[in-house]
Amino acid sequence: MNKLVLILFAAVFISCSNSDDNNETPALTATEISGGDLYGNGDEGIEESRLLITNVADWNALKDSMDSVNPVSEGFAETTIDFQNYDVIAIFDEIKGYGGYTIAIDEIAENEDNYIVSIVKTGSEGFATTVITQPFHIYKIPKATKPVIFI
Repeated sequence: MNKLVLILFAAVFISCSNSDDNNETPALTATEISGGDLYGNGDEGIEESRLLITNVADWNALKDSMDSVNPVSEGFAETTIDFQNYDVIAIFDEIKGYGGYTIAIDEIAENEDNYIVSIVKTGSEGFATTVITQPFHIYKIPKATKPVIFI
C-alpha cells in the first residue's frame, strides 16, 4: 500500500510544471533618455504624438525641433543612439495652459504579434505654475522586431 501511495505521489509531483500557458512575456526594458516639459508655447512645432524613431535622421530632426526654442537636448542622458541595436520612443502630450502635468510609459509588454506601450498621464494637483508647458518623455528600447502599438 505504501508503495502505491508513493508511486501516485511521485506521478502527481512529476506532472506538475512551473510553465505558464498564457503567452505572457516579460516587459521590454526601456532606458530613460529624458522627460519633462517643453516651454516654447508650441513654437517647437511638436503636436501631441507617440513616435517610434528608428534612424539617425529622424532622431536628429526631433532633437532639432525640441531645441528650436530652448536647448532641451542638452539635458538628455544620451544624444547618440546606436540605431542598429536600439530604437527610440518619444511621447508628447498636448500643450497645457499651466504646469503640473506629466506623461510617461507605464509598461512595454510583448505579445505574439506586437509590442504594446502603455502610456500614463498625470494631471495637475493643487497649485500649479501658470506657464504654458508640453509634457514629454523619451526612452531608448532594444531594436523592435515587431510593430509597436501605443495605448
